[in-house]
Amino acid sequence: EPEPQPDDGSVPERAPIAAPRGDGPDMMQQLQMQQLERMQLAVEFLTTPACRSAPKDKKVDYLKKQLKISDKEVEQAFGKAQDQLLQPALDFLSNEQVRAQPIAKRVSYLQTKLGLNDKDVSEAFERIGDAEAVPFFKARRITMAVQFRASASFPAPNPCSPLCSA
Repeated sequence: EPEPQPDDGSVPERAPIAAPRGDGPDMMQQLQMQQLERMQLAVEFLTTPACRSAPKDKKVDYLKKQLKISDKEVEQAFGKAQDQLLQPALDFLSNEQVRAQPIAKRVSYLQTKLGLNDKDVSEAFERIGDAEAVPFFKARRITMAVQFRASASFPAPNPCSPLCSA
């Protein structure tokens, strides 16, 4: 069907659909920029101290609902955030003078000065390939478990419990 024409007989000009203009990004570039901005916001969110202690499911929920990012992008954001958090630790641990220090002193620095938890510190040591770290963290976990078990906040088993009687 022919389109209606103006009364004066002239044919209106049409703008090209999705044609890139020289004065700005095209639609694909805009979408890529928006995706990059959402990823940057996600990483900033995940690396804030208040967010780091929150449960993972709450962080994922926020990223999906507020930033409108996909499951794949959520995993990428977590990976990038972890890399960003660990980079100062990796730089520190890679220094030859630092490597000469006792492992407990290096761990203490990473936790107090950089605010890393045991899991992050352990991962940083793994990434640089420090062989001392494996037995250190294994012994540390055992010590922490023993201390937890011995603490008053953990009740002793009831000797009259059916589980204890043979």
